Amino acid sequence: MTREMSGGRRPGARGTAYGLAFMLVCGLCSAAPASAGTSAPDSPPNPASPVLFKLEARSSSSHSNLRGNKTRLHFYLKVQVRGEGAEAMTITGIGRSGAGLKLLTPVARGPYVLQPGKIVSFGLRYEITDCGDVQKGEWPVPVHVRSDEGDTLVYAPLQLFNVGTRGPVNLPWQTALANQVCPS
Repeated sequence: MTREMSGGRRPGARGTAYGLAFMLVCGLCSAAPASAGTSAPDSPPNPASPVLFKLEARSSSSHSNLRGNKTRLHFYLKVQVRGEGAEAMTITGIGRSGAGLKLLTPVARGPYVLQPGKIVSFGLRYEITDCGDVQKGEWPVPVHVRSDEGDTLVYAPLQLFNVGTRGPVNLPWQTALANQVCPS
């Protein structure tokens, strides 16, 4: 069973409030299998769940290379996932493809048991398939979580930091990284 979850409820929570919140979220989010790791170009970004995870990227790289007649544009970022919940969570993957972006690293990773307050790192490598289609606004990152009730996608915002100044980047992460290699 795969389901999507947003908001601050932890996987495994029981009771009427959880059931009602889950039904509400299912009505608001587009249903996609956790293994798909994709987002339709015309679908809205999924709501974030900052209560369960904090995501930061403090290192990234981008490059372009010419293969045959085609220029290939790529970027890589190392994402630190910090557990913000009260209980340990099992993470089975992270990331998705989307409009203008193809996730090259597998969505499935792990599983990793993330203890509250601890960090696990993931490397995400993307190919930019169309510079003009890259999502312009906030685009939360899905974290694939396993619980006794099944697999869940929890969407969390990703904060990208400048390498030189160590300050936060003011653009959404995918826009900032695509801008480094896409022609102006």
